[in-house]
Amino acid sequence: MDNIKEYFLNYLNGYNQTWVDKNLEKLKQYYDMDNNRLIYYDNHKNNDTYTLDKHLALVSNFLLNGKETESGQVEELLIEDFNVFSKKRCSLFVFYCKI
Repeated sequence: MDNIKEYFLNYLNGYNQTWVDKNLEKLKQYYDMDNNRLIYYDNHKNNDTYTLDKHLALVSNFLLNGKETESGQVEELLIEDFNVFSKKRCSLFVFYCKI
């Protein structure tokens, strides 16, 4: 891939936009629905999960109802710095952001 940094920046911007649009169905396209083996960390108290189903249930609740301590609005990420490390079939992208 010629411009991998641009590819992942577009990917991240698309992911961010699904949150801003509160589009759960489109957000699901960013997850591996069949083989996921991740821990889902969340910046909200008691929202870390070990399964995708539980994570998506919490996300759905947030998108529909917000949180008691928040306005309920999704804040767009403001990406300040971005870098991609890639080798063969594996990539890692790291970024600094503000909400």
